[in-house]
Amino acid sequence: ISLDGKTVLSLGEGYSGLTPFLRKQGAQALGLDLWYGQDLSPFQDAIGHAFLELYYTKYQNFLITGDASNLKRVHGAGMTSIADSSVDYVVSHMMFDYLNQAARLQTLNEAIRILKPGGEIRIYADADQISQEEITHLAHEIDLSQTSMVVVHLEVGIKAKDLRTRFTKHRET
Repeated sequence: ISLDGKTVLSLGEGYSGLTPFLRKQGAQALGLDLWYGQDLSPFQDAIGHAFLELYYTKYQNFLITGDASNLKRVHGAGMTSIADSSVDYVVSHMMFDYLNQAARLQTLNEAIRILKPGGEIRIYADADQISQEEITHLAHEIDLSQTSMVVVHLEVGIKAKDLRTRFTKHRET
């Protein structure tokens, strides 16, 4: 898959290194995380705090702060919102593990809103954190009625090396 010139949004980027990697592949990638630029001093994980701070400092030109379930309100990299039908790919690795089911559904629907026609969502999660029933429920609940030619991939089991649940849902008009 060629990413040259494609817009990619990485949800829950943290300090994963995915966004800089995608940019090296030619993508116009942005990383989104709730914690960029925030005061993290109350948290116990000093090492994680330090890594996040260093990562943000180094790559802040293409990192944005915001809640993945409401992409109409973000800040950073010259942005205040992410417009409808403006992104080719939305990716997330291990962020869904930390969301409740309602937030997962809202985040998926928000990702669908920002996708261009023909866009794809690829979400990877830990099988120990999300049950097969929750995945099945998400597959039935996501709303593809307001868009066309969108593909949603949700794969569970990455961390456990057990890809036991997977769904792909698409709508073409």
